[in-house]
Amino acid sequence: MKLPPPRPRLLLRLAPVGILLLVPVAPGLWSQDPARPDPTTTLWYRHPAQDWKDALPLGNGRLGAMVFGRTAEERIQLNEDTLWSGGPYSQVRPGGAAHLAEIQQEIFAGDYRRAHELFGRHTMGYPV
Repeated sequence: MKLPPPRPRLLLRLAPVGILLLVPVAPGLWSQDPARPDPTTTLWYRHPAQDWKDALPLGNGRLGAMVFGRTAEERIQLNEDTLWSGGPYSQVRPGGAAHLAEIQQEIFAGDYRRAHELFGRHTMGYPV
């Protein structure tokens, strides 16, 4: 199928409309100097991290990294949750939801030890 040739007059008439639609949507595109990043969304450090405790932690709870911020050679330490848990495991325990009300009652009653025991026995995942 062959497309019709572009109509320059129509494009010239629609170009100002497109610009007017973009201006309210992204005012920051033109107001920000690209050489100076927005300080509210940028992290700056005076020197790279020397120790693990000074590195920048990134992650989502399952997969994580510590970024040291070197410029000549980057150092990133990775971590994945199965490395610490002993291997792959199922996080879903069949029938565990039936015990949640009892666990909640123990928590509200202040018996945290019993709630912890019930939680471990009925809801914690197990190795695959």
